[in-house]
Amino acid sequence: MNHNRLARLSISLALAVVIGCEKPETVVDLADDPITETVHPAAYRTTDAQQFLKTVFAGYRAAMSYHDRGRVRLTTTENGKRIERVAPMSMWMQSTDVDLVAYDVRITIENSIMEAWVSDPASDDMDSQVLHIPLPLRRGRPSLDAALTDPILAGRLGSGMAGPPPQLEWLFAKDPMARLFRGDHQFRFLADQRIDDRLCRCVQVLVPEDRTRSEYRFYIDAQDNLVRQVDLPPITLPDGQGKTKQATIRIELSAASFRPPSRRRVRNGFPKSPQKVKRFVPVPLPPPSRSNEVPAELLDQWKAQVRDYQAELQQARL
Repeated sequence: MNHNRLARLSISLALAVVIGCEKPETVVDLADDPITETVHPAAYRTTDAQQFLKTVFAGYRAAMSYHDRGRVRLTTTENGKRIERVAPMSMWMQSTDVDLVAYDVRITIENSIMEAWVSDPASDDMDSQVLHIPLPLRRGRPSLDAALTDPILAGRLGSGMAGPPPQLEWLFAKDPMARLFRGDHQFRFLADQRIDDRLCRCVQVLVPEDRTRSEYRFYIDAQDNLVRQVDLPPITLPDGQGKTKQATIRIELSAASFRPPSRRRVRNGFPKSPQKVKRFVPVPLPPPSRSNEVPAELLDQWKAQVRDYQAELQQARL
């Protein structure tokens, strides 16, 4: 998948994580204004679609609890058959505690401590590394700035099918979706639709992209002003035969709610023998084949990479 193109198309929806740079950045900057528990309903059709959407996101910034069973769905066709890929993108927040499952990334925040790990059997869960970072509180929210500048964590979140989970920006950014409300973007209401048997208002956003316009659609619950679904612009993928095919991407936020959850989710997939680190260290590639045909210098290079990794990991350990 062309993740660079996907990140570009989804830039108005995702956290601005710069992947692969020396100084990854994020727009998750918490407001100086105190957070209150008052969430004012968005007035449907009494104002324009842009202001309606702003009011919806303001409700996320004011919320003291939130949870969903979100996922990302990529749909395309192969040989005339409908093919779908689904990845988790679920969020749980109660006051200052957070659980996030996005692609192969797992994040928990409890007592102002963030722990993040990667569920990836191919790398032995990145050699059981667990990123362990204290997070200061700002106006009732954990400050995620330091955590999301870890290049490996940012890269894992940003290179998924739909980029970083938008719930992070809605709940933690100083000005949620600020990029969406800049420039000559066009907003309008479309016909209401039912999502998960809930009546939803639909806001279409047209974003200029070179010589075309990319279309985003937000489906907002008519009763509680929660985003139930986001349709991202279609992308073009190689079909493996020298041609291209279209794919659609949808973020489905099933069971989203601002109500306090009854209990915290079970923490699944935590490494059995965690190596707690202050920063993720990239693991070396698997060893080259043990065949006699493998040049000795390749084996020597791999051994050197392992030694370098072990030394860097030792420095990163807590």
